[in-house]
Amino acid sequence: MKLNKKILFSACLIVLIMIAILTGYLVKNEPWRTDKDGFEITQFGTVTGSQCMFYTIRDKDGNLVVIDGGYTDDEASVANVINRFGGHVKSWILTHPHPDHIGAFNALYPKLSAYGITVDKIYVTDVNHDRYVETAKDYDAVNAYLDFLNVTKDAKNVKALKENDEFDLLPGLHMKVLHGWDKNVDATENNLCNNGSLMFKLTAKEESMLFCADTQHEMEKYIVGNHKDELKCDYVQCGHHGNWGLTPNFYKLTNAKAAFVDGPNYLYDSKDTNFDGYKTVDYFREAGARIYRLASNPNVITLK
Repeated sequence: MKLNKKILFSACLIVLIMIAILTGYLVKNEPWRTDKDGFEITQFGTVTGSQCMFYTIRDKDGNLVVIDGGYTDDEASVANVINRFGGHVKSWILTHPHPDHIGAFNALYPKLSAYGITVDKIYVTDVNHDRYVETAKDYDAVNAYLDFLNVTKDAKNVKALKENDEFDLLPGLHMKVLHGWDKNVDATENNLCNNGSLMFKLTAKEESMLFCADTQHEMEKYIVGNHKDELKCDYVQCGHHGNWGLTPNFYKLTNAKAAFVDGPNYLYDSKDTNFDGYKTVDYFREAGARIYRLASNPNVITLK
């Protein structure tokens, strides 16, 4: 009888050890999990090789946040990323309705079930429909906005965010909106869609990251006037892909140790073009900050 107890105990111990090993193996090899403390933020590119904005945020529990997503042509690649990270999007933030930001969402959203993807919440900027349509230029591709309205017309999980809205985006990750579509945007005549972008700050236990989306210099005085002391951050995603966007004076207030620019290298590497992205890159280079570009995507940092 004693022998049987010993055998039973040994067998149970072996089973427990095997379960522990197997569990550790599965956790290590679950691509939707990260074993890092903090929040893993990844910058992705587009299949077109052009400028775009597509980020994911993940925590240790497998919670996933998606920011924008790129063009319509990026539908499959965005779906693949989401499925690789578990297929469940806790929050999808759409900073503004330009096709290089919202196109993939528009294409993917009606096919979520086919892709095996679920989305809990969708956050958007509070677009003034009439002002946008009446002031839109050809480059605004206003049809992307109209497509969004169409594919989400029956959605109950879309929420428009405004300046000073704040909440926990994930457990331990606080989000505060520093700018969105407002009366200052309505008062302009050009670039309303870009300047109506959501600008928000994500704050973890020790570090923070500022997302500027496509906000341009026309909004700087309002944002700095209202949130100057909140612009300081560890990481910054540069306005309008780092090109024709916010000025070095704005970025100086962030004092960021690293900057993300969401465009191809030609936007930043030559002063003999119509682009002024080199000013942004030169500022951060001279400041000793690290610069992440789409050419090296996926680029990953951990927000501690």
